[in-house]
Amino acid sequence: MHGEIGIRWVWTKPRENDWNPAADWFTRNELRLPGHEEHRLFAVRLKVGDMRAVPVNRSVGERAGDSNARKSAVASFKFDDIRDFERRFHCWGIILPVILTATVIFTTKFLLAILEYSICRSPVENSSQSRVDSSAQMTANHKQELFKIYRDGLLKDTVPFWFPRAVDKEYGGFLHAFDRDGTLLDTDKSVWVQGRMCWMLLTLYNTIEKRSEWLEWAERGLEFLEHHCVDTDGRMFFHVTREGRPIRKRRYAFSEAFAAIAYAAHAHATGSDRSAVRARELFEGFTRWNFTPGLMPPKFTDTRPMIGMGPRMIAIVTAQELRANLGADPMLTAWIDRCIDEICRYFVKPDLRVVMETVGPTGEILDHFDGRMLNPGHAIEGAWFIMHEGHYRSDGSLVRLGCDMLDWMWGRGWDTEYDGIFYFRDVYGKPVQEYWQDMKFWWPHNETIIATLLAHQLTGDEKYARWHQLVHDWSYRCFPDPKYGEWYGYLHRDGRISVPLKGNLWKSFFHHPRMQWYCSQLLQVNP
Repeated sequence: MHGEIGIRWVWTKPRENDWNPAADWFTRNELRLPGHEEHRLFAVRLKVGDMRAVPVNRSVGERAGDSNARKSAVASFKFDDIRDFERRFHCWGIILPVILTATVIFTTKFLLAILEYSICRSPVENSSQSRVDSSAQMTANHKQELFKIYRDGLLKDTVPFWFPRAVDKEYGGFLHAFDRDGTLLDTDKSVWVQGRMCWMLLTLYNTIEKRSEWLEWAERGLEFLEHHCVDTDGRMFFHVTREGRPIRKRRYAFSEAFAAIAYAAHAHATGSDRSAVRARELFEGFTRWNFTPGLMPPKFTDTRPMIGMGPRMIAIVTAQELRANLGADPMLTAWIDRCIDEICRYFVKPDLRVVMETVGPTGEILDHFDGRMLNPGHAIEGAWFIMHEGHYRSDGSLVRLGCDMLDWMWGRGWDTEYDGIFYFRDVYGKPVQEYWQDMKFWWPHNETIIATLLAHQLTGDEKYARWHQLVHDWSYRCFPDPKYGEWYGYLHRDGRISVPLKGNLWKSFFHHPRMQWYCSQLLQVNP
């Protein structure tokens, strides 16, 4: 007598009472199908001659509109006698379910991998503007590919999205709250954005090509800043109407820093002494307001005083930009030295391998939500500012400090499940109270692309080449809009688009084009 054990996977509509645990030898498994989570609970039967996986709810085939959908694969095993089979494999009721479970797990992981790829994939991925060979190392050819991606993306994608539509021909300055297709969503203007967009246009003018329209647009932005964005006390507003009437003035002075780098770049472009003087005045106002004890109104009471890394980072990069455009100055060097020292002394924690966002007045970690919060993208941005300074000075200790900051915050911030950089983390791995903590914003990825490329260029460590490849590939799969250009700003953790807008009070013509410009300049100078 020959017996045959047939194993079949069957997609079928469930029958009433189709699942009878008492009659089955195999209990049940869970299987999550991408896009069909409501069908995740499956009843699995294993009997001589028949085994079926039956969804508790209606079948996937029925949901897709194909009531006849049925997939079946049969594997047969013959034995001289069914009793011989039972004697030799008396534990078959355990062995076969294990094999089946392993198959289900493998298949599920494969399907989930496809889902993750499809969710995050953009049609731009397959174009020459986004993708490099994943097996490539930092060879000359690889660098040339990256250079083309960044430079072409800047000049053929990012700049055309923003200009000339962002130029406000009626009231001056720049409009920047754009929807996915460039439709204007809001006419209010961020003062940060006015300075940043002026600086970016002038930097392109100074370093890539002297296009008259870039200079003209930037000068319109500077005029708007001068006439509408400065309060009577000399400090700048944060948020104004389209016409320039003030809406909000924040307690800190970052608007001044972004205006300072814009005026410095204009002085370099035109030789204007007035712009050079204005740049230094604004930088002096920024440092005085942010670093004079008691001058800036506190954010909280004095019950739990805190200091932040943000003003120190911005002081470093602002001084670097003034130096690049106006020339070396001991005052600028002193501010860079002071802020790097304070970041190292208060915020960098080698014992925890972390860079804090805020600390107590003497660098102590405050064990509360705000005190424990990490901002990986911010710390990585600060890391490349310090690496840049080490490169300028040929100071290996500064390069090493910047690389340590990058190493630690990559470890804290990189999402090992979905890839990409988390927005917030907790220093002790505890839950974070901000609900957007696991989202993927555009700018941390811009800053991490810069930092990993710069770290590799300065050290030759292939670890940084691998990291750059990871963050570059994920970013260029998920953020670009192949239809209308530019990058989306806000993604869910798995790379799905959260909101399709391209500009608001925070996102503008700055982080993304700065990344494209800086990386292309770095690759051009260091082929």
